[in-house]
Amino acid sequence: MLDELEKQEEMQSRLLPVPVTFYLYTNRNPSKGQKITESTKSINNSDFDAKNPTRFVIHGWTQSYKAGMNKDIRAAWLGRGKYNVIVVDWDRARSVDYASSVVAVPKVGKKVASMINYLVDQFGMSLDETEVIGHSLGAHVAGYAGKNIKNGLLHAIVGL
Repeated sequence: MLDELEKQEEMQSRLLPVPVTFYLYTNRNPSKGQKITESTKSINNSDFDAKNPTRFVIHGWTQSYKAGMNKDIRAAWLGRGKYNVIVVDWDRARSVDYASSVVAVPKVGKKVASMINYLVDQFGMSLDETEVIGHSLGAHVAGYAGKNIKNGLLHAIVGL
């Protein structure tokens, strides 16, 4: 009974605000991400360039934004030219319990969409040059992000 109650409390905590952090990488800062938020000051103080294509990378259930896969994807895009690579950290929103983590997915996706919508509306980022790449459960987050884009469609959503 106590185990069931603890699981229920944990599930309910997933319905509270979801902690999601965004780290920007560019050719000017390929290995040290700049934490960015939905604020003009944050974006203006970063190396974000709306003229460059943007890639959002979302880790899976048991990973973090520092996972090797994220580093590999980031390096691959930055090696191809001038890109904004924004790695999404939703590590604190997920749980050791897969079912509880699944409950957080729609809210994390909305947070990612909110950042994309903000960059489009306030900085002129092009949706035609924006892709969202998710691994494992992160692919589902990417799908929810795409579903919550306000005006238009992403160039691509990639599930790994």
